[in-house]
Amino acid sequence: KKAEDIFSIFTMGFRGEAMASIAAVAQVELKTKTTDNDLGTHIQIAGSKVTTQNAISWNQGSSIAVKNLFFNTPARRQFLKSDNVEYKHIIEEFFRVALAHPQIEFSLNNNQTVVYHCPKGNAKQRVLQLFGKKYEERLVPIEEETPIFKLRGFIVKPQFARKTRGEQYLFVNNRFIKSSYIHHSISSGYKGLIDKSEHPSYFLFYDMPPENIDINIHPTKTEIKFRDEQAIYKLTESSVKHSLGMHNVSPSIDFDSMTEMEFTPAQNNKEIIAPQISIDQDYNPFKQEKQGEIKYSNPTPKEHQPSQKEKNAWQELLAIEDEFQIDPKKELAIQPSEEFDAPEPKRASENKQHFFQLMDQYMVTKIKSGLIIIDQRRAHERVLYEGYLNTLEQSQQSSQTVLFAEQVNLSGAEYSLIEPHLETINEMGFNIEKFGQNSLVFQGVPAGTQISSAQNFIDDFLESLKNSAQHKSSDVKQWLAISAAKCSSIKTGRKMSTIEMQQLTDQLFACQEPSYCPIGKPTIVTFTNNDLSKHFQ
Repeated sequence: KKAEDIFSIFTMGFRGEAMASIAAVAQVELKTKTTDNDLGTHIQIAGSKVTTQNAISWNQGSSIAVKNLFFNTPARRQFLKSDNVEYKHIIEEFFRVALAHPQIEFSLNNNQTVVYHCPKGNAKQRVLQLFGKKYEERLVPIEEETPIFKLRGFIVKPQFARKTRGEQYLFVNNRFIKSSYIHHSISSGYKGLIDKSEHPSYFLFYDMPPENIDINIHPTKTEIKFRDEQAIYKLTESSVKHSLGMHNVSPSIDFDSMTEMEFTPAQNNKEIIAPQISIDQDYNPFKQEKQGEIKYSNPTPKEHQPSQKEKNAWQELLAIEDEFQIDPKKELAIQPSEEFDAPEPKRASENKQHFFQLMDQYMVTKIKSGLIIIDQRRAHERVLYEGYLNTLEQSQQSSQTVLFAEQVNLSGAEYSLIEPHLETINEMGFNIEKFGQNSLVFQGVPAGTQISSAQNFIDDFLESLKNSAQHKSSDVKQWLAISAAKCSSIKTGRKMSTIEMQQLTDQLFACQEPSYCPIGKPTIVTFTNNDLSKHFQ
C-alpha cells in the first residue's frame, strides 16, 4: 500500500511464473473455491493447455495436484536422480514446511502408504512426530528474548551429536534458511562438550524485524543476510550455553542456591571476649644441635623399599628394552620404501616380549626396520569389514539369536530408507524383522559377532544412506559392512592379551588394505630405526 511496506514484508510471497512453469511440463489439476462463491472451479492442464474447466461443489480453499512430471519432455526426465534420492528431497522439503507450522495438520503418502501424519500441536510435538519418540529425551528447550531477536526452539544434548550434519533446522520468521555463520555460533556454544569433528542437532526459530534481514541474496531464498551478524553470533552462542547450563547438560554455577554464611547476632549487655590463640614462643624450626649444623624439623624420609610387584614390573620393562635395543655397532637399516614389513615371526615362548599394549588403545610390536604401532579398534574394524563384505559377496551368513531382542524405533523417513534393504541386511547374518509402524525388532546377529547396540548399528547405516547420492547394491553392502564392523569391533580402552594382539595383527596383515580402516583412516604408524635414533641426537 505504501513504499515503506517493501521493507517490512512478513508474507512468504509466491513467484507466479512458477505455477505456469510447472503446468508446462506436467499434468496439473486445480480445485478451488473462494468464500464468496457457492461453487468452486475445477481446472485440468496438460503441457500448458487447459483440457477441462467446470464448476464443482468444493470446500473453501485450493487443492493442487501435479502428476507425471516431464511427461512431455523426456530429455529432462533423464536428469532426475533415482527414486530414493528424489524421495529424500521431498521428505526434506516436507520437514521444513511442517516444522515451521506446527499449528497446521500435515500428512505425507508414498505409494499408497502413509509415511507421516502430523496432527496439530506445538513445536515439540511436531519434532517428535517427524523424528520419532527417541527425541523425547534428547531435546533441550531454548527460549531467549533480546533487543535484536526472539529465539525459541530446541537444541539436542551433546551426547547425541553426530559425525555428519544431521537434523539442523534454522528458521527466520518461519522461513527455512541455511547459515554456516549461525551454525558456527551454535557449535561454539557446545565448546568443550562435543568433539570438533561432531555436529550438534537443533531446531531453532528466530523472530526479528524484516528490515534487519535481506532475503533476496539467493534465488531459492534459503540464504539471507543479517544487518548485525556479529551481535546475532554472540547472542546465539550465549543462548545455547545458557540453555545447556539451565538444564544441567553442562556445568554451571547456580548463584541462587549457594549457601549463605550465617552470623549469630551478639546479645545485648554481654561482654565480648577476643579469641585466644596459643603460641609456642620458644619454637624454632632451625634449632642447631652443633655449631654449623642445622637440623630441620621435617624428619628424614626413609629409604624406599620396592615391593615384589614393582620388582617384577621392572624386570618386564627391562625385557622389553632388551627386545627393542639397537646395536650401536650395526649400521641403522633405512628402508627407502614406506611399505610396512610384516611382524617378525616368534615362537610361542617369545610372544610375551613381542607385543605390548600402550594406553589400552595401541598395540606395539617390532619389525625388521624398527617398530610399528597399531590402533586396535581400527585394525579390528578393517578385519571385520573385509570379512563381512566377503560374506555378502559370496553366500548367506549364519545367524545367532541374541539373548534379549531389542526394538528400534525410527521416523517415517528413516524407516522408508532402510525398509528396502532389510533382505540384504538379513543375508549378512542379522535377523531384523518389521514390528508395527516405523519399528524394527533386532533378534539376531552374525555368528561369532557381538553388537553392543542395535540402535547404533541402525543409526550408522542410516547415516550412510542419508549422505549418499546413489543407493547402488554394491554401495549398500559396503555401508552395511562398515556399520557392522564399527559396532562389533574391539573398543578403545579394552585390555588385550598377548595372544589376542598376535592374532589380530596376523589377521590385519592378511587383509587387502591393512594400512587403513574402512573409512580411510590409518591403522598403522611405523618408526624405523633411523627415526628413533634421530630423537636421541
